[in-house]
Order: sequence, then structure tokens, then C-alpha cells
Amino acid sequence: MAAIRDSELTRSKIVDVTADEMRRHGYKATSLSDIIAKADISKGALYHHFKNKLELAYAAFEEVFVVENINFWKAQLVGDDPLSKFCEHLSNVPDYMTDDELECGCPVNTISQEMSAEDEGFRERTLAMYQQMQSLFLEALKQCEQQGMLRKDLKLERCALFLLSSLQGITSIAKASRDRETIKQLTLALQDYVNSLRKKG
Repeated sequence: MAAIRDSELTRSKIVDVTADEMRRHGYKATSLSDIIAKADISKGALYHHFKNKLELAYAAFEEVFVVENINFWKAQLVGDDPLSKFCEHLSNVPDYMTDDELECGCPVNTISQEMSAEDEGFRERTLAMYQQMQSLFLEALKQCEQQGMLRKDLKLERCALFLLSSLQGITSIAKASRDRETIKQLTLALQDYVNSLRKKG
């Protein structure tokens, strides 16, 4: 049992280090030599768990980036009025985004831009990630609709897709600008859109 646990811990460490490297450098610039050094493992240990860099990157994407994203948005879109919670999160983004987050951007967004045209596996994984996020936004919108909070003319699936695309656009501009005032204006604009979905009066 101890050997199994040690093997699982080694694999988990490799995946976590890979995710950190991909978060900062993207897929192509991530080096297996750097992963081996930073995880403090042998080359053999890495290839015991993963046959190549691509298989390792898929694991980091699915087991770290997807899990982080889904769990984060599940936690944000809660309560009787999840859209208010969403706007509250947006209000905090410019102040609470770390310098590393400004520099590195959203890893899912980075990987999708870097690799979707070159690798079908990454394209499928990023699309599935975005579809999960869209579903979370759609459920939040439906909850608000059921409580009579939203305008009657809305197409909720379209609204959910727009929320998703707006967030990904903000992360792209944040990475390029590294300017908190720009991010503030973008998040305020998205809050304006969210509030425009509400029923007046």
C-alpha cells in the first residue's frame, strides 16, 4: 500500500509542477527537463507515469485547470441571486488579481489560443471546459428567471455564452495590458451587461 501511495503522490506532484509550468509558459515552452528538476524526480519516474509531454499536459489540463475553474465558478454562482454574487466577484477582480495572474492570464484561455489549431486533443478539452462553464452560467440564469428577476425577452443560452466569452476576453486583455484600471473598466462593463438582464421595476 505504501508503494502505491508513493506512486500516486509522485504522479500528483508531476501533474502539479507541470500545471505550474504551463500556467506561466503555455504548452510549447514548458520543458520536461524543468519539470523533472522542479518535481525532484528521475526521468524514469516521469515516463513511468506519462509516455510523453502531450499526455502529461492533458493530465495537468484536466486534473488541475478544469477542476480549478469548475470548482471556482460553482462557488461563485450560489445563493438566491447568483448574478449578484457574480457581479460582486467582478468588482473584486482588479484589486485581488495577483501580479502573477496578471502576467500569466487564464491557463485555459492561453492553452486554447496556443494549441486548439494544432492539436485536436487540446481543442476538445478546451471546448469541453468552456461548455461546462456555459452550463454553470445557464443554470444561474435559469435560477434567476424562475424567481422572476430577469427580463422576459432573454435567450438564456445566448446570454450564458456571452458571459463566458466576455470573461475569456477580459483575461486575454488583462494578460496583454497588465493594467488594473483597464481590467476595472472591463469588469464594470460586464456588470452593466449583467444588470441589463434584470427586470425593471
